[in-house]
Amino acid sequence: MSFSLERRISLGIAAVLAALLLMAGGAWWSVARFQAMLAWVDHTHQVLYGLEALQNHVLQVQAESQRYTATGDAGSRDRWSAATRRAEDDLARLAALTADNPDQRARVQALGPQLAAIVSQTRARHELRQARGAEAALAEMSRGTVRAAVETLGGTLRAAEEAERRLLAQRSDETQAAGRTIIATAVASSTLAAGLALLGVIFALRDLAARRRAEAELDEFFALSQDLLCIAGFDGYFQRLNPAWERTLGFTTAELTAQPYADFLHPEDREATRDQAARQAAGRDTMAFENRYRCRDGSYRWLQWNARPAVQEGRIFATARDITDRRQLEQIHQHFRALFESLPGLYLVLTPDLRIVAASDAYLQATMTKRAEIIGRGLFEVFPDNPGDPAATGTSNLRASLERVLRTSAPDTMAIQKYDVRRPDGSFEVRYWSPVNSPVLGVDRRIAYLIHRVEDVTDFVQRKAAAADGGAALQARLERMEAEVFHSSEQVQAVNAELEAFTYSVSHDLRAPLRHIDGFAGLLAKHAGPQLDEQGRRYVQVISDAARKMGRLIDDLLAFSRTGRAPLHLTSVDQAALVAAVIREGGYDGPGRTIEWHLAPLPAVRADAALLRQVWANYLDNAVKYSGKVPQPRIEVGTAAGAAPGECVCFVRDNGAGFDPRYADQLFGVFQRLHTEAEFEGTGIGLANVRRIIGRHGGRTWAEGAVGAGATFYFALPAADA
Repeated sequence: MSFSLERRISLGIAAVLAALLLMAGGAWWSVARFQAMLAWVDHTHQVLYGLEALQNHVLQVQAESQRYTATGDAGSRDRWSAATRRAEDDLARLAALTADNPDQRARVQALGPQLAAIVSQTRARHELRQARGAEAALAEMSRGTVRAAVETLGGTLRAAEEAERRLLAQRSDETQAAGRTIIATAVASSTLAAGLALLGVIFALRDLAARRRAEAELDEFFALSQDLLCIAGFDGYFQRLNPAWERTLGFTTAELTAQPYADFLHPEDREATRDQAARQAAGRDTMAFENRYRCRDGSYRWLQWNARPAVQEGRIFATARDITDRRQLEQIHQHFRALFESLPGLYLVLTPDLRIVAASDAYLQATMTKRAEIIGRGLFEVFPDNPGDPAATGTSNLRASLERVLRTSAPDTMAIQKYDVRRPDGSFEVRYWSPVNSPVLGVDRRIAYLIHRVEDVTDFVQRKAAAADGGAALQARLERMEAEVFHSSEQVQAVNAELEAFTYSVSHDLRAPLRHIDGFAGLLAKHAGPQLDEQGRRYVQVISDAARKMGRLIDDLLAFSRTGRAPLHLTSVDQAALVAAVIREGGYDGPGRTIEWHLAPLPAVRADAALLRQVWANYLDNAVKYSGKVPQPRIEVGTAAGAAPGECVCFVRDNGAGFDPRYADQLFGVFQRLHTEAEFEGTGIGLANVRRIIGRHGGRTWAEGAVGAGATFYFALPAADA
């Protein structure tokens, strides 16, 4: 009897499901048909709107032409041109919209010659006014040829509109019929669904078992989630945590649930987090906020929260994501933005659609603009041509250059441009510029930004123009010099582009496999560590150490490359203060190690402070490193007599391992080391970087030493007063 009942129920469910499928298919067909009808109705409205827009723009063409004929106002001529373009755009859109309707397509095709006649007749009238004056143009206007052409076009538009409205009425009726079909299908489906609801009671016990299985699956997902999931009580304690908490913070679940979660918060975030918890207890909806949690090693991690309260249960369900790396990246971006804005050069950053996203302070000062007024706006909206200069070509030339960069992904150096700048009072000031436009490629090798760099050469051009009065020979010489400068600039840009491509390749194409090697070596050590013997664990450690060493080599190579290309910003540098700062920030003295420092007074020099800081840091790092195995390390900083008047010679001397003096010249080469990695770690880039920096300052570097007797590293620069 039981089997028979179950069989009947199964057959009944199968029949109901078949009926539901049929109803669903009918409903799907009805909805699809209804949507199609709505699309056609919307299409008809678009055609009607297009016809109306075309008529309005044609009337505007006629009105602005009459105004220009009567008054000669240049603004009316410009508005006539704009209305003409919009009318032509409207006609093109109508042609696309009516391509499926032969009758309407024929009418729209007839509109083309009619619009062309109107534009041609109004243009001829403008030219007549310019050539023979207002009286002749007004006489021509009185003939009414334009008005007749407009009326002819209006008749064609009315015929098209009437046909489209008839089509709209027909499609509206079809749409209403489709809607009634949907309603009938929905009523039938609802009735059948009510029957299924009765069957649902029978399967309640089976659903309960499925629910238990689902809860077990949810628990599995809870444990496997990479995000931090938790349930917290209104009493301020965690009730349940997933394993991601222990992986992220280092504390065990027992440690995290044994005390209030506020104890793990950063002191600055506790008050705000308590406020969030109070709002959750009051029954607020899902809330998002950020705070910092303490790790077992004492550091803090930034967490981004989404929380929802269950007031009746007195609990909060929340999920958190570790955003520490993103926060650090945002801070780096802010620092780089501040650095970019303070650059001494005139720089502008554009998106591929030529919107301004960043500008250096020097650029804002040169163009008499404010950052808040130009960021987010179009380049040529902010910097138009001088309307008082009919021969102005600044915008067209700059646009052509930027389009070349977008098309070729290569830098483009422009010839000197006359591009006047608008003053705050609205007037324009004559300016000449030497622009260079360069692409910035994203990870996908597509252009993410454009760098527009200019130099204000107004004084140069004006002096050149004044010198032209002195003779044709001087003029020819200046033109040759300008051509040579332009050619040299192109070559420099090409070299810079190649260097940027190399930097990109090193930064992105080499780092990723190294991270994979290091990461998978760590995973292998964690996963198979107990099964590996001592030799196997040593192999894994060698792989990881080699990957990290390669990463350091890449970083040092990039620094070495940038050092050769970065512009020098020469100032008077107080070397004594610089050395003291490097020692203080280097943290060379530590537990169980005390260095005997001897710091003599150092003279000021004229140099790039940031690059000179790298020189001292490399010399001092080397001295500390190679004296690390001496029981009483001693480091001396001082000056020596120069080989030439006005030359400042500085040195760093240590009592460490020293080196064979026969190989002194090799010390300053790339990757040249006189000690093995096992003796003293390093990449062999630091001293090469020192030589490049000092060489760019017009100085020299050398070293003296003996094996086991320490070493002395020198550099010579012109003194600040030389």
